[in-house]
Amino acid sequence: MSRKKLVIISCAAAGLVIAASAVLFITLRVQQNPVQAISKQVKNFKVYYFNGNIPGNFALQKETVSYENGILVFSLKSPNNKTVAITEQSIPRAFNTQLLQVQDRFNTLYGEGLLTDANDRTAGALVTDDHTWILINAPSPIGGDTMKALINALQPVN
Repeated sequence: MSRKKLVIISCAAAGLVIAASAVLFITLRVQQNPVQAISKQVKNFKVYYFNGNIPGNFALQKETVSYENGILVFSLKSPNNKTVAITEQSIPRAFNTQLLQVQDRFNTLYGEGLLTDANDRTAGALVTDDHTWILINAPSPIGGDTMKALINALQPVN
């Protein structure tokens, strides 16, 4: 076999390896974040999720991600086994956040943050400017600062 043919075959093989690696990387990345994958099914509101590390060292519980009846649901778990449940949906008609009794109201990059930190639970919400209503509930208290960090870290998917 000539040297020229050997170089062409080697380059073609290297190209195939690079292409296969890229496809595998993209496939694994989509599998690693089912919230982003499921966001393509959502038509009536914009999906929000975390870009990069989730505050409080929480991790997505992949098996909890579901989208039914217009509501996206998923859970996070911390290293010390605290769980946070998150739901996302379109803001109901005539929804008025001023009627909600909360301890703290604050502005975020994407809308209004709401927070209540009680003895038995921590609850928060993000009402986005583009009409997504995100509820975050921690049945065991995680603290107001952690909840606020979770709310502030949410950003639109795609």
